[in-house]
Amino acid sequence: MGDGRQQNDRTSVWARTALAGPRFDSLRGAVRADAVVIGAGYTGLCCALDLAERGHKAVVLEARELGWGGSGRNAGQWLPGWAGRTPQSVADEFGAERGRALNRFNLAASQTLPGFVESLGIAAELDRSGILMVAHTPKRFAALRRAFEDWLELGGDVTLIGRGDVGGFLATSRYFGGLLFGDGGMINPLAYARGLARSARAAGARIFARSPAIRISRERDRWRVETPDGSVTAYFLALCTNAYTGDLWPTLGRSFYRLRVAMIASEGLAEGGRGFMPAGVPFADTRALWPFGGRLTSDGRFVASVLPHSSRRASPAVLARGFDARFRRVFPGRAPPRWSQSWCGDLCVVPNRIPRLYCLGPGAMAAMGYSGAGIALGTALGRELARCLVGDVALDGPVPVLHPHPAPFARTMPWLFRHAIAPVARMAERIF
Repeated sequence: MGDGRQQNDRTSVWARTALAGPRFDSLRGAVRADAVVIGAGYTGLCCALDLAERGHKAVVLEARELGWGGSGRNAGQWLPGWAGRTPQSVADEFGAERGRALNRFNLAASQTLPGFVESLGIAAELDRSGILMVAHTPKRFAALRRAFEDWLELGGDVTLIGRGDVGGFLATSRYFGGLLFGDGGMINPLAYARGLARSARAAGARIFARSPAIRISRERDRWRVETPDGSVTAYFLALCTNAYTGDLWPTLGRSFYRLRVAMIASEGLAEGGRGFMPAGVPFADTRALWPFGGRLTSDGRFVASVLPHSSRRASPAVLARGFDARFRRVFPGRAPPRWSQSWCGDLCVVPNRIPRLYCLGPGAMAAMGYSGAGIALGTALGRELARCLVGDVALDGPVPVLHPHPAPFARTMPWLFRHAIAPVARMAERIF
């Protein structure tokens, strides 16, 4: 990958095997539509696809290229679950009835994703492999047992894995058991984003790349979105910019924490990595701040999410130091993979780590806040957003519909995470 610096999706591992993306022009001149969607990630493209399939003229504006943001840079795994939350904690926060509906929405998002991808004919290396959560302490295994009971009661495909059976998935005796989510799996995230763009265009949506929205205004009964070389006027407005919202809608841009994450990918592994992952099932442990784990790719590489470095010039080997230390402890006697690529991106983390819809004004909404779990949820929420916009479903559905307000320390938390919390955590990775 050249100098080994953290890069964007053009040099991520996913670009190696994804089909070339469709070409889209930049917006030039004035366009009128029924709906304008800002952001061509999973949420925006699914919103536009749903609108187009319902007969609405939808225009999508993407600031960069398709898949440039989190949709093309993530780890390519999905499973039912919330970032750092349990079904019970969701029910405690929202009440039994609303919490159950929200948990079932999450579960359905994962269960329906494979069929949705296949129905569109998207070649995205989709693998219904399941995903294994492994407990690094007995206390964490007890928590996994409770999560197993919760997801099973909701209708999930979950299997509790005893300590003696972990070896069938990982060549280690370090873990105290695990929870296998059969409703999870792997996908090439960049290929999926590109495939969604093809499907949305085929359904009638117009997509413009390299067309950043720079100003939004209200003109009578319509919204006007300006780009450097054009504008779109539409009755409905959908903001699907997630972590890359910036100051386009200031109150929305301050409603979450924008946290940087780095990704590392190895060279091709002997036996395709099956020496230490015999079943080929992605895994993650239950450490709170930054779980240890990863997945194999279709061409036999290992991909993992790691804590960011304070320097944007950090090489893959530097980024992987903490991960390598953990790898040696988990798989004693085995050398860590040789890292050949790295790239980075930003997460949109909302305070309670539950995705939400926002009402921004008449006919204007936003969907965001996946906290690193956006493949299935971003897909489902994009379609939900489309239906809410045009009034096909009520706004009292399972996903919270809120008005944006600033998250505490929204401006300072990203800096603290990258320059204080992450460095300390990276140091701790090498010791514990």
